[in-house]
Amino acid sequence: MHGRRLVVNERAPARITITSHVVPPTPPSLSVVLIVLNGAQWIAAQLDALALQREAPEAWEVVVSDNGSTDGTQTLVMSYGDSFPVPLRLVDASSAPGVSHARNVGASAAEGHVLLFCDCDDIVSDTWVRDGYSALQTHVCVVGTSRVLEHPHNTSSEVLNPDGLVGRGIHGCNFGVRRDVYFAVGGFDESLPPYGCDDSEFSIRLRQAGHAIEPADGMVLYFRRTTGVRRTLRKVYLSAIAETVVWQRHPTIYGSRLTRRAILGDLMVWPIHAVRRVAAERRINRDLARSAVTAWAHVVGYLTWTRTRRAGEARLVFRPLDLD
Repeated sequence: MHGRRLVVNERAPARITITSHVVPPTPPSLSVVLIVLNGAQWIAAQLDALALQREAPEAWEVVVSDNGSTDGTQTLVMSYGDSFPVPLRLVDASSAPGVSHARNVGASAAEGHVLLFCDCDDIVSDTWVRDGYSALQTHVCVVGTSRVLEHPHNTSSEVLNPDGLVGRGIHGCNFGVRRDVYFAVGGFDESLPPYGCDDSEFSIRLRQAGHAIEPADGMVLYFRRTTGVRRTLRKVYLSAIAETVVWQRHPTIYGSRLTRRAILGDLMVWPIHAVRRVAAERRINRDLARSAVTAWAHVVGYLTWTRTRRAGEARLVFRPLDLD
């Protein structure tokens, strides 16, 4: 992997709870990995959407990978019991924070040879499983169309990941991959900060291994946008910090970005751009706030994560974790 030393992740075993005792006619050919952290408010809508899938393969399963919820999420998932139409399992992924660990635990618990990933707070379309599975019969990795979740429901709402639909990268909450390839490239890097850019980094390693990321026609998911300025900007801040670690992980791609001159330069020129934009538009908009937070977070990431090498070596998973 381009001279980088990789550390195989060998964290403590996770616990698996069998929620549904539905037995498929054959071992599952596909596993849906649904990650969650304190998602009791939303996860029922996602599970209901999965329960209502049309024309899905004969044998598939849902694995809920819980990253340490304290809001009753586990009880809610277990309440589905045998009413869920396919095998439903709850996996304890609380031994390390972050979506990367949750996805790696879920992939390890999965029994299908192809994996579809989604999050607890979004809603998949009623043919999401069918279309993802179909695309993975001819492709190694696929990305679905992520549209804004609107009320009332709008099947033509804004597409949030147009870059992914031309093969530039996955959207972590809406993609599929062959299980053997997932582990061959190391799964998700658990050394990254707990939030942000995990899917971008995975996409880089996937492409470096020679695998294309293809769009899956019809694999539509409705994405629940973060509400509130403070919560939105917090996610922008955390993602920008994580971005600096991705730059450090892949210097042949981002080497010019991760220098003190480049990082501080972006921060110093921001006021000039802001003044020009305000003068032109006569107002301060959200894009300016996002760009300011991003520039500052890059400085923080550079000083507290990359210069100090706080993330350490890449922590990848080249084989399923021990979940016994």
